[in-house]
Amino acid sequence: MNRLSQELVDLIVDYLPEPLSQWSSLSRAFQSAIERRTFGELRITQHDLSEFSTILRAGLQRRTNLYALRYHTDLPKYPRSDYRKFETEEQWATNNTVFTLAISNLLTVLASWQGVPSDKPIQPWINLNITVSSPSDRNLEAGKFARVEIVRWNMDFDEWRFPALAAARQSGFYQSILHLNTDFLTDISLNFGMESPMNHDFSPTISCPDLVSLSICRLSQAANLKYFTVDAAALSPTIFSPPAAEPSPSWPRLQSISIRMIGIDSSGTWLYEAPHSPDVEVVDFSNDHLDAGHLDNAIVGDDLGIYGDSLGESDAESGAETDVSHVSDATQCNDDIIRTDSELSGGRPFNPYRAMICPERFEPFVLDMARASAKMGNLRHFAFTVCVMGKSEIKIICDGGESSTLLGRRWAIEKHAIANWEISAKVVSCLGEVAGGPSSVSITTLG
Repeated sequence: MNRLSQELVDLIVDYLPEPLSQWSSLSRAFQSAIERRTFGELRITQHDLSEFSTILRAGLQRRTNLYALRYHTDLPKYPRSDYRKFETEEQWATNNTVFTLAISNLLTVLASWQGVPSDKPIQPWINLNITVSSPSDRNLEAGKFARVEIVRWNMDFDEWRFPALAAARQSGFYQSILHLNTDFLTDISLNFGMESPMNHDFSPTISCPDLVSLSICRLSQAANLKYFTVDAAALSPTIFSPPAAEPSPSWPRLQSISIRMIGIDSSGTWLYEAPHSPDVEVVDFSNDHLDAGHLDNAIVGDDLGIYGDSLGESDAESGAETDVSHVSDATQCNDDIIRTDSELSGGRPFNPYRAMICPERFEPFVLDMARASAKMGNLRHFAFTVCVMGKSEIKIICDGGESSTLLGRRWAIEKHAIANWEISAKVVSCLGEVAGGPSSVSITTLG
């Protein structure tokens, strides 16, 4: 085992079964590779701080490997009778004391590392993410109030590399919706913070049931809800068509609904395929030398600049070289760890080629959406969008104007040519049935 290079061992470790700790005794190279995976990003609470300090203070390499620390402070629980109440001054003071002590203890541990001798460079920085909540908060903060009318909820579900964490978040979201008083809700906006992976060969591992789509379906049927927005989410047709065990859905007062999906559904299946034409290019927008003419027939990702060079704008324009001689070995090691983490999350290698929609996977969404719209008697506007990146976007819009009847509605489908969606007659017929007939469905293909 000692004859294998560190680079080869790093690749082998990617294919070893869990738990990885059982393989660390094979050799120093395996121990080093496994500890980079294990200690690169850690999640702890104030209750784990003593063990965290002991493990990392004793292992110099472990401390060097750490680049991201998520530190959560658990506040005291409160009884169910307090769910709908504001904090008392006593509770506020107690929470402040607990949080202050937790942060003080954490900083004390981190500061103690400076005095530990090491033959390796000290990690120059750590990405520190601090959160705080009470275990009782899983019932959603809005549930504490008797007359909630507007909800704006931004979440971070973009955790492809941690299936267990993703399942826990789905379950937490589901439980939160169960405890939310929806009687007075009129306006809801949910942003799940998800993005399609930049490596289109990446297939997320999702083993839990789709509780998010079911929760969204239930929430959208709130008795007094008028405006509903869902953004940056991986969903299933359940958002429009709940399981047979659920009551028949109805949307009594809903006037406007907007849903934007990423290019992967809730099961981890891609909704897009590779284009049939070999002439289609996928262009990295961070390449400054590309001219406008070259971009005309390309898929352009708005956020791809993070994969480009690290030159500042003025340096890039002048062609000046960047001095990187000050970068330490630890920083380089850190970059390698971040790169590995990005690979496990589908961010690298940058390999975007999916642009053509798969009708078999996408059209069930459209059909269920159309059927659901027939039960939205007050609908004025419906927007359903799916996009993997750039010019692959497909948008389906229903405009009811001031009419509350199906005959007054018009459907518009906007699709980019590169998405190559040959819309089936079944889709056109279904949309026409819940509007003013086939003539009320318009299709626009964008260049």
